[in-house]
Formats: sequence, structure tokens, C-alpha cells
Amino acid sequence: MLRPRDSSSDKAPNFIFSSVTPRVILRGIFVYLLYLLVFILLDVRAHAIQVLPGIVAWYPPDGLSFAFLLTFGALFLPGVTIASILSSVFVFHFSLPLSDLVGWALLLSLVYGLAVWLLKQRVHINAQLQRPRDLFWMVTAVVVVSTILAAVSVSANTASGTISQTERPWAMVQYSSRT
Repeated sequence: MLRPRDSSSDKAPNFIFSSVTPRVILRGIFVYLLYLLVFILLDVRAHAIQVLPGIVAWYPPDGLSFAFLLTFGALFLPGVTIASILSSVFVFHFSLPLSDLVGWALLLSLVYGLAVWLLKQRVHINAQLQRPRDLFWMVTAVVVVSTILAAVSVSANTASGTISQTERPWAMVQYSSRT
């Protein structure tokens, strides 16, 4: 028996973009702009308590970025990178070449992105942290990420002379405990 042809049946299914509508795109842009605004406001606030060049005693923007990556996934990595570059240039006024700032922003995004991927894909935590196991793995990931980023940042600042050798251990503790 022949059925009438439906024009939609001629098209190959497009599973990836099937739910992308202008409304979804606008919502994503709104969420990203809201993230940037909150990130910059928190960044300015944290900059006020800078203890050494580029090292603050309390830095909630990293926690915000980590939470957004947990919620929105790898799609949000470019947003974290852009926020870090904006912070370095306009809030902290680092006088490094743009290539160094972009390199740091990419490293920061990739380390946080890898931690989120491990938490969600390998450890299978619930992002709402409903079980003690989820909280344990989240805290462990944050400590490991902070330690890695502290080692890289403090080593680079020591090599450039921004931080002295005597300030290095204290800077490591301050940087890794800021998130």
C-alpha cells in the first residue's frame, strides 16, 4: 500500500541541531552574558584583597566557572576562557603579552574542563551533590585543580621575578586555597 509522501520524511534526521531554536540560542547568550557580568563583579571584588601580584586571598570567580562547567558542560569552555582573558586585561591589568594571557586562559579552561569531565563521565557524580560521595569527589577535584594551577602560576611569577623565592611557599598556599 502506498502512503502519501511527507516532505519531512525526505530529510535526514539532524539530531544534533534538532532542538536549537532562536529562543534556545537567545537563552544561551543571556546565560553567558549573565555569567560574564557576575564573573567580572566577583573579580573586581576579589581584586580588592590581592595579597601578591595576581594572587588573591579569596577568588569566587573560579568557583563560579567550575559550577557553570558542571551545569552546562564543555560547551561553556570558551566562556571560561574569554572571562579569564577579560579578567587578566581589564581587572588585574597584567602587563604580559596577550599570547601569555591567552595561554593561561586556555590552560585554566582545559584543567577545569578536564576535572568536570572526570567528575561527570568517569566518577559519575551528581552535580547537585546529593550524596557524601559526590561532595568528596567535588572537593578532591577542586583541591587537585587548585594545586596544579597554583604550581603553574606561582612558578611563572617566580621565574618572571614578580614573586620572590622567599614568598613562593606562601604564594602557593594562598593560591591553592583561594577557590
